[in-house]
Amino acid sequence: LGDRTIGALIVFFPHNRHFTEQQIELTYALAQQVTLAIQLTRLAEEAKQAAIAREQEKAAQERAAELAKANEVLARTSSRLAEQPDLSGFLGHIMLEAVAQIGADGGHLTTYDPQQEMISTAVLVEQGKVISSLDFPPDMPISEVGFIQLIRETRQLRYFDLEANFEQDSHLLWQDVGEHHKRRDHVVGIAIPLFIGDEFLGHFGLAFTSKKIINEQNIELLQVLANQAALAIQLTRLAEEAKQAAIAREQEKAAQERAAELVKANEALKRTVSKLSEQPELDAFLNHVLTEAAEQIGACSNALFLYNAATHTLSMHAICLHGQIADILTDSRLEPYREPIPADISPAWRQICETGWVVAHETDGTDPNSHPQSPSFHRAMGHETVVAVPLVVGGRTIGFMAPCFREWIDPNPEKIELVQSLAHQATLALELTRLAEEAKQAAIAREQEKAAQERAAELVKANEALKRSLNQLANDRNLESFLERILQEAIQTLDGAAAQLFLYDAKTHTISPSLGVDKDSIIRPEPGLVSGLPIGQPFSADVTGAWQRLLGQRSPIYFDIERDSADHWPGAIEFHRSRGEYGSVCTALMLGDQPLGILGLAFHNRTQFKASEFEFFQALAQQATLAIQLTQLAEEAKQVAVLEERNRMAREIHDTIAQGLAGILIQLQAAEDTDLTDAGDRQAHIAQARHLAAASLAEARRSVRALRPQVLEETNLAGALTSLMRDLTSNTELQVTYRVQGTPYVLSTEIETNLLRIAQEAMNNILKHAEATHIQIELNYRPDHVQLQIQDNGQGFDYDQLTHLETSKKGYGLISMQERSQQIGGNLTIASQPGEGTVLTIVVPLTL
Repeated sequence: LGDRTIGALIVFFPHNRHFTEQQIELTYALAQQVTLAIQLTRLAEEAKQAAIAREQEKAAQERAAELAKANEVLARTSSRLAEQPDLSGFLGHIMLEAVAQIGADGGHLTTYDPQQEMISTAVLVEQGKVISSLDFPPDMPISEVGFIQLIRETRQLRYFDLEANFEQDSHLLWQDVGEHHKRRDHVVGIAIPLFIGDEFLGHFGLAFTSKKIINEQNIELLQVLANQAALAIQLTRLAEEAKQAAIAREQEKAAQERAAELVKANEALKRTVSKLSEQPELDAFLNHVLTEAAEQIGACSNALFLYNAATHTLSMHAICLHGQIADILTDSRLEPYREPIPADISPAWRQICETGWVVAHETDGTDPNSHPQSPSFHRAMGHETVVAVPLVVGGRTIGFMAPCFREWIDPNPEKIELVQSLAHQATLALELTRLAEEAKQAAIAREQEKAAQERAAELVKANEALKRSLNQLANDRNLESFLERILQEAIQTLDGAAAQLFLYDAKTHTISPSLGVDKDSIIRPEPGLVSGLPIGQPFSADVTGAWQRLLGQRSPIYFDIERDSADHWPGAIEFHRSRGEYGSVCTALMLGDQPLGILGLAFHNRTQFKASEFEFFQALAQQATLAIQLTQLAEEAKQVAVLEERNRMAREIHDTIAQGLAGILIQLQAAEDTDLTDAGDRQAHIAQARHLAAASLAEARRSVRALRPQVLEETNLAGALTSLMRDLTSNTELQVTYRVQGTPYVLSTEIETNLLRIAQEAMNNILKHAEATHIQIELNYRPDHVQLQIQDNGQGFDYDQLTHLETSKKGYGLISMQERSQQIGGNLTIASQPGEGTVLTIVVPLTL
């Protein structure tokens, strides 16, 4: 009752059983009804005693006058309670009546707060009126007021001899109360405890300036007034439902009807809660709430609107039309509500948010709260009245429920209360769904953040290990030391026992052990067998299915010596057991689609691995693959070094001496031309041939000394190309256009030499085969590359057909240009068609 427990409702069952949340809620509702009935019985008993007192008027003629007097007082106080619901005003009136009827000189009334255990002065009466006195303490702990503790324990009216208490029992009085009574010459006091049931509410006190005997009738009157005061205090403390029940104690019939309404409401609430437990899908539950609410209050339709704060709009979320849930998107009747509605389109939404209550409006268009498009819709549906019930959570209005009726109604409070209860359920479901989604997203975010942090830590650890191994490669060019470092990093980072490299020979399809490392030493392969395992000699890759599994998966695989015994090589299981190892992780070393070997890591007790650990292991395998490939490439480089040097010398001879001899031959043939009649021209050709012979001799000597072209010793590439054009086209009718783009900068000796030789080969090919009349040469210096382009207007050739010929038939000049381009990392392209001339372009990227 309020915050006080007055008993318990206990239901016994013959067997243990499980109770649903709905059954518990129903039992709780029944307990509240029993509580109400008990309180009504108590209040009725008090009224009954008063009625008995009135009915005994004839039988007690000697008390008639006192009873009449008491009845008048009670009537006045009751009337005062009806007219003046303010508690302090009513208590003041009771105190004034008590002082006047008993003939006291003063009085006061206190209230008790059990939570704080404090006594507070509520009313003080002197000289026939309610006053406030500064010398009368307003609040005091009950432990410091002895006489109040005394009347609370005895629950009886007590007289106090104030004169004696001033001297002997001052500890019983309130702080400063003794001085208060002394100044007013009070000699006798009466204290009456205020109780409702067993609950102490405060006390009722009167003071007299002379010793006075109070008869039994006056004591009874005081007791009745005290009971009225206690009742008023208690009623004020009760919740609204308890107050309504107290006011309705004379309205038993109405209370029964109310109880029936509550039962009906409880049934409706139980059905909706049961629906939620059976159908957790939010929209299905909201549809059920709309249907249930419409049925319970006699509405023909019911709609649910939700508010979007971001767009300040209202959207119809669901609607029940004449007992059926309608589809807003497909039902043509609902077309006006398919798009969000501005919340300010009418004052209704603002009124709902501000009052937090129900707004009712007619649907004939005359109500200012009507939506502009709603009257036509409601007329078509036969609606006369719409009631808006707000959905409120935490002081925030998130929408409203709108039941519609066929006639104008003044909504019944009980029905509206039921709709509000169902609306609260809908609000709770919406809010719980929103909170659940937020919690879910927050949980996902937390897990993602946690996983990201763990992943970041693992990546940092892996990156440090990879960086150490790469630093090893940068600081120590010994590839075996680098591989040793990779194996050590695998053991340290993944807590392995030993790491081993195996190399694959594709020609013989065999695997042979290479470098190995454990926590204490380096394991180098030695000829012979260890526990049946061929440690120092190659063995077939197909001895088990492990090799094919690794090639097929191309990612690390964990091999357990018990579970995967069939995949272990002969003798490997015994070997691992002898070292206390019970499993290993292996991955194939792949260079594109070419397998190079296996990286294996054995463990003493690990069987579970994270994806990041496998990724790290794979990264180490890729580094090992790179190192092995570099080793093989270095070996191959040694083998081709002699061949490359031979080819280089062949190119040098062809590009220098041979080209010079070809130039000499051309000049001598020109000198022998019978069409030449001018001896000066003939001598010029001979002089040019002599000049070419001297230049070729110098080039031959430079080649022997492995020096760069002589012309590059004297100038840069741009100047060297100028000299080349002048030497090769002198005394010919060939026109040459030469242009340098960009600002020339220093190129490496290798790039300048090869570009000059390519230009020289191209120019000689034009002179010998193209029959061209014009050559255009362009050298372009760009920030990130240098480009050389040579274009002629000669007869051209079918370049595509030439590229499909065997190498021996292509001509050494073309092969030489391609090789020189590759040597400096250039991209050589030749575009030519018969009769359309030729364009040769080479682009060499620069490494900054």
